[in-house]
Amino acid sequence: AYVYYGNEGNGLSLRPRQMRTDGPVHIAPLGISDSTTAVQLHLTGRMPLGREKVKLQWQVAPLGSPFTATTAISGTSAAWTDVLTTGVVITQNVIGLTPLTPYHWRIRLLYRPGNRLGQSAGRWVHIPWNGWAEQDFRTAEWPIAGLVASNDGPTPLGGVTTLTATVTAGSNVSYTWAFGDGAIGSGQVVTHTYPAAGLYTAVVTASNSVSVLTATTTVTMSGSGPAEHRVYLPLVMRNYTPDDHG
Repeated sequence: AYVYYGNEGNGLSLRPRQMRTDGPVHIAPLGISDSTTAVQLHLTGRMPLGREKVKLQWQVAPLGSPFTATTAISGTSAAWTDVLTTGVVITQNVIGLTPLTPYHWRIRLLYRPGNRLGQSAGRWVHIPWNGWAEQDFRTAEWPIAGLVASNDGPTPLGGVTTLTATVTAGSNVSYTWAFGDGAIGSGQVVTHTYPAAGLYTAVVTASNSVSVLTATTTVTMSGSGPAEHRVYLPLVMRNYTPDDHG
């Protein structure tokens, strides 16, 4: 969040902004953080009345929860930061958030006692085009890891092959398949009937908003069709009379 304070305590606020944790990249309103459990807040403080010391105070809460709720995360900078008339940037990584959760936040500056403004803190600010009870950002999904593809082959010609994808980690994962014969499908577990005998390389792609992985499995189609099953029934004869040779 970039916020300018001053103007005899009334405060001049520019557009507050939320940032990625891996660098100074802006997260748009209603955007997604690069982290599953954190977001970064920047604040630029400017004291037009001269040099002062300030601390950063923040509150981040799940959407629909007040900032006083037990699920909210709040804090204050441990040390005072010198602020000149030219301004200073204070950066804070807010951690301990829940993956796949929408949040709203607010932020302000605390002034050291005895400051020239005669105030203990500036006003709370948030994204000006988004009300305090509306979503500001959402934490990211869990990245996908450990993708493995398998099948229940070998399969006789004309039979149905079941293909399965598994992951060791990941949230909101979508699966798409290219079966190796020009056909495609979707789902974590799929079935497919191959048109001819031979070896086929099936490729599964697992994706969510933060990662994409692929894996392959080789399907073996045998040249013969499904095994033939014969059933033998006993012969029962009624009104049988043995002949002279019987």
